[in-house]
Amino acid sequence: MDDVDVQFAVEACDIQLRRDLCAAWTGLEYTPVRFYASVKDLPVASGVSRLMLIQDTIDTKGIPGAVAYHTMDVYIHGVVLGGPGMASRLSHECCEEAVDPTASAWVPMPRGGEVALEVCDPVEADEYTIEATVMGQKREVAVSNFVYPAWFGTSTANLHGIPGKYDFLGRVPGAFVLTAGGYMVVLDPDGSSHDIWADTETPGESATRRARKVLNSTSRTWRRGVR
Repeated sequence: MDDVDVQFAVEACDIQLRRDLCAAWTGLEYTPVRFYASVKDLPVASGVSRLMLIQDTIDTKGIPGAVAYHTMDVYIHGVVLGGPGMASRLSHECCEEAVDPTASAWVPMPRGGEVALEVCDPVEADEYTIEATVMGQKREVAVSNFVYPAWFGTSTANLHGIPGKYDFLGRVPGAFVLTAGGYMVVLDPDGSSHDIWADTETPGESATRRARKVLNSTSRTWRRGVR
């Protein structure tokens, strides 16, 4: 991808984390998102830092259609496929790394079991635009929708957000509700885990996305034990 295109995506993600995500998730520490064109330009890491690689191709572990992931392989980092839709994929990974960097947190559900603390998965097909400015030029960039602490139900009393809203776009009517194209990872009381998919998808769409996430050893679904 052209460096300028990536810069616009990065700037939009930085605005989203600072302006939108951290405002909704009280207590979440804002970490700037910055663009570096090459490895030699990277500064020496100081404090909390995570690397996101944007590549023309990514290792999909044999699963067609995989477009992004983040992992704890030696250090926290993510890989995002370039091309159309890259900015939204980058936004998804940045938001989820910010809230749960190691993809290991679970939140109790009122009727038993736990749900994975993933803030974009339940609404991952929804997008909104942010105006980004690079070298004096402005561009509308599509980023991923995300859920608020209220989406995780009354059991998350320690998570304070904007009352009365369950997601940034206001499309989710209640806790644990998915929008079209969304899903959540649930840990049952017996220790087994499984994915719950939005019932608005066709069986074929759900099967394709499930194969991509369940069988891909780089995915958060895989690392949370879902098979």
